[in-house]
Amino acid sequence: MFTREGDLVLDPFAGYGSIPLVCELFNRKWIAVEIDPVKYQIARRVIETRRVPNIGRLKEEIAGPRSPAKPLTQFLGGPVAREEASGASDEGET
Repeated sequence: MFTREGDLVLDPFAGYGSIPLVCELFNRKWIAVEIDPVKYQIARRVIETRRVPNIGRLKEEIAGPRSPAKPLTQFLGGPVAREEASGASDEGET
């Protein structure tokens, strides 16, 4: 570590709270920022209990089960033929 006991550590992307947890364990003050509400709740539990739980299970408990991934073609449409993509067509060319 590059800090001393009592130093202040800023974690602008706290995620699941591993940096604040280490700060707690090594007597550092800390400020953590996280915009994702699920990650925030997980980080809060990690820091309060001073242990790292099964993150996947905790995510489901907080956010609920994930829906299955959808194929990208559902959002973009089907595959595009090379001629369509380039804008060229065989009609009218000489």
